[in-house]
Amino acid sequence: MGLMEKLANLESFESSRIFFRHATEQDAADMFELFHNPEVLKWIHAPMPASIEDTLENTIRGYHMSNPLGKYVMVQKSSDKVIGSFDIRPVEKQNLAEIGYALNKDYWGKGIMTESLIAGIKIGFETLGLNRIQSDHAPENIGSGRVMEKAGMQYEGTLRQFERLPNGQYVDSKIYSILSSDYFATK
Repeated sequence: MGLMEKLANLESFESSRIFFRHATEQDAADMFELFHNPEVLKWIHAPMPASIEDTLENTIRGYHMSNPLGKYVMVQKSSDKVIGSFDIRPVEKQNLAEIGYALNKDYWGKGIMTESLIAGIKIGFETLGLNRIQSDHAPENIGSGRVMEKAGMQYEGTLRQFERLPNGQYVDSKIYSILSSDYFATK
């Protein structure tokens, strides 16, 4: 079974506090709360939704539901509330995936994102059979770099003018990775 087929069969997974599943239309209000915060959007470079309906159309239907492969919402088990978004973006030719994430600002600093990234890394190596998992962040987003390091990823370098923002500006990006050999050496 190939990487894409394995990812297509991955409907959900979980960590101790978070359940990861595909988005539904009922998630629009929680997703609006997540993405209607300039501090969250500063790091993911997406437009701020104008309303819950806008979130439903563009974020839920237009992004998550139009092609759900590797796209999950993060549901806090204790409250059943969607508090984040988690992407596993595969590159089949290199047998790798890039992980991207966003977390509701109210949940920052509680270890939830580190726990979630560790769960994503585990799924990537143990279920999907990846060789490499990578992620990147803006140099100013120090918290995201700490999350990656706590999850066992190593800083590889800074990609200069790697990302183009909606306003046309180019920004650098720090890249981190973990290899399957790194992961399994600690098991």
